[in-house]
Amino acid sequence: MTLWQKATELTGAEVTDQVIASDLLGATKLACAKLTAATLEATTPEVRRFFQDSLNEHLQGHERLFDLATRRGWYEPYASPQAQLDLELRMSKPAAERAEHRHQ
Repeated sequence: MTLWQKATELTGAEVTDQVIASDLLGATKLACAKLTAATLEATTPEVRRFFQDSLNEHLQGHERLFDLATRRGWYEPYASPQAQLDLELRMSKPAAERAEHRHQ
């Protein structure tokens, strides 16, 4: 059994490209927040430059992931709040149905 199959079995959620991209977007946002704080708290120019460079790399990666998710329709940041909610409900429905069937 592969790692992805095991993850699907344990969580009831299928690991898709969309799930991976979403997780990476969230992780990258967190990393950017931490790197920004580290940059501001750095005590030497060398350390500050290290954190700035790393932050810039993470921002570029986030931009590429954001563009991919937007192009594929996995993320619609410019949609109305109701349309965003409808998308989230539609995307979570298969996982909710699998979880419901497992508990019956």
